[in-house]
This record gives sequence, C-alpha cells and structure tokens, in this order.
Amino acid sequence: MDYEVVKNQYDISHIKTHKKFWFVFFGITFIGIVIVLFIIFNPNEGEKVSEKELIEGAPLKLGINDFKTFKFRNDNHGIKIDFVEFDSAGITIFSEPITFVLEVNEAKYLDLDEDSVHDVKVKLIKIENYTAIISIKKLYLIICEENWNCSKWNDCIKGNQTRVCEDLNFCGTIEDKPCEQRECIPSNN
Repeated sequence: MDYEVVKNQYDISHIKTHKKFWFVFFGITFIGIVIVLFIIFNPNEGEKVSEKELIEGAPLKLGINDFKTFKFRNDNHGIKIDFVEFDSAGITIFSEPITFVLEVNEAKYLDLDEDSVHDVKVKLIKIENYTAIISIKKLYLIICEENWNCSKWNDCIKGNQTRVCEDLNFCGTIEDKPCEQRECIPSNN
C-alpha cells in the first residue's frame, strides 16, 4: 500500500472517531442539562410522604400546584393544591382524581380503594402566605364521621363574621368542626 493511502485512511478513521466522541459527549451533556432543569422546575417531584408519616398524620406545607406523593396499599397516589384563597384551598388526590375544596379547620374523609371504608383523612389546618398547611392521615377505623353543615356567613360587623355549624351525624365530637367565626373587612356602603 501506498503511504498516502494509508495516511488518508488513518485520517478518515481518526476524524470519524472524534465525531463519535463529540456526538456522545454533547448528547450526554444535553441529557444532563435537561435532567437538572427538570429537577429545578419540579422541586416537589419525587417528594414522598412515608408510610410512618401517613399513619401519624403527615403535616404538609404546599403552595399552588405543589404536590407530594404517597403509597397506599401498593398503589401510588398524590396530593396537590389547585388553588389557595383567604380561608380555603382546592385539593386534588390522584391517581383516580378526587377534587374538593376545604375551608380552614375542615376535613374530608376519602375512600381510595372503593371498599366502602374511608382510607385517609385530609384536613386544612390553616392558610399562610398563599400556602396551604394540611395534614393527611391514614385511617384504620372510623366510629362516627362528623358531617358538618354550616349556615352562610353573617354580615361583617366590627371586623368579624359568624355562622352556625351543626353535625348532621350527631357524633358528639368537634375534631373536624369548621370555623364559626372569622375576621373580615367591613364594606363601606
């Protein structure tokens, strides 16, 4: 073989090897950047409520569109905040979406596996800086489920509003009783 032919073949082979190296290098770098950006812009992705926290009643601090995941009977679920207002928050439990609104100090009992037994209790504890402070607790036994029915809020008088709430199931407990008094801003009519 001629020296020039061998040198040409070597140069072509060398160029192809460098092209492959740079292609792989930039491909891996691009994938790494995408993963880092995904983690930065989805900070709650992957944050899980442990089984122990679920049993004890996990306190969660979630803003709008924030969510946490949890496992119930080998199924993955999540809890997400849809909106936060002055005294209420919209909440979605998913994988099978269950959407509801809770007022401060109100709770909702949910049957996640459709076996006619409530599996978790979600309670809105308070609203703080457009963030919902909620608790989610795994249940084992419910003796009596409070079922509160509240009147509409009265007019704002001296910076306060009141209403009356009655337990339709007459449980005799007030653990999940909604607030009957709240602050308000009087209107200037």
